[in-house]
Amino acid sequence: MSFPSEPDAILIAEGDALIRMVMVDMLSDAGFTVVAVADAAGALAVLETRAEIRALITGRTLTALGDGIGLIQRARVGWPGLALLITSGSASDLTSQIPTGVRIVWKPFHYHVLAQVIAQEIRGSDGPSAIPLLPEGLPTSPAQPGLAAAAAPVREPDRN
Repeated sequence: MSFPSEPDAILIAEGDALIRMVMVDMLSDAGFTVVAVADAAGALAVLETRAEIRALITGRTLTALGDGIGLIQRARVGWPGLALLITSGSASDLTSQIPTGVRIVWKPFHYHVLAQVIAQEIRGSDGPSAIPLLPEGLPTSPAQPGLAAAAAPVREPDRN
């Protein structure tokens, strides 16, 4: 198994401070370098100045002034090589609103599922070598019911 020389850098844009804090802890524990912001403007500022960012994770709703969908759309244009993930707890119309190639991670999710999805997106692998090492003593298998559906597949291009 080969390991990157430096952890992959992930940007989290999440308006809810508690969710943001938990995601930072989860992904840091999984071996990622994490930068977190509370809104779309902060996320765009980070993307402008931090070339090492490999993935953006945002919630569907950030604030009344800037939503996650708009942020994802701007990031797709400005940073085409960036892995993009959006989280949502209940948005059944979300798949029709996001660009092709954006991964949806449905809430609630287990930290292991989120880390695995991010690793797959930025490293392009489904194999175990793509999953960051998890700290000792934490559960490593998603044994909770419903976790198989926690990470939706990447939205396929329209065939029309």
